[in-house]
Amino acid sequence: MLRACLQAAQRILDLQIQLIATTETLRQQATSDALIGLANRPAILKTLEMELNRATRQGASVGVIMIDLDGFKRINDSHGHRIGDAALRQTIQRMQIAIRPCDGFGRHGGEEFLVVLPGCDVTLAGDVAERLCRCVSASPVAMDGKELSMTISAGVGAKSGASGGDADSLIQAVDEALYRANAAGRNCVKATWMFACTQP
Repeated sequence: MLRACLQAAQRILDLQIQLIATTETLRQQATSDALIGLANRPAILKTLEMELNRATRQGASVGVIMIDLDGFKRINDSHGHRIGDAALRQTIQRMQIAIRPCDGFGRHGGEEFLVVLPGCDVTLAGDVAERLCRCVSASPVAMDGKELSMTISAGVGAKSGASGGDADSLIQAVDEALYRANAAGRNCVKATWMFACTQP
């Protein structure tokens, strides 16, 4: 009788462990980009909203970088999606080294990525963006005997807790800065200060 009770308890415990593991897997699938393991668009935008709310409460700043992989479509077209995906993953790994564990990093869509930098003004965010550019372009990524040069362009913005505006306005501001970086020849950083714009 005791053995039967223990076996039943063990089965219940095993089922609970499986349920927890399944729930965590589903959570990761709902919030992560399957190809590269970064936060997906809804998840990174939620991170931005949370950090903006925190900055408003604390009177702090939030920096944001929007990144575009320069000429990535050409890599896929020339070498195929398998090599393109491998190059993408290596590039993401290089960028992850250049940011802090507390920074948000996610795929905004296509070849665009968003970095959320709690406590950073536009100058600090610009420094991070420049570091990201250097990390990516420092050496070619290598796979299957091929070496591919990768570069990124970045639009940088920041919002202080005291200023108005929301996540959508900040995203629009950094997107416009990214457009200027692309128009300037790519592999560069352009910045704007949220609601007190400068045009470096």
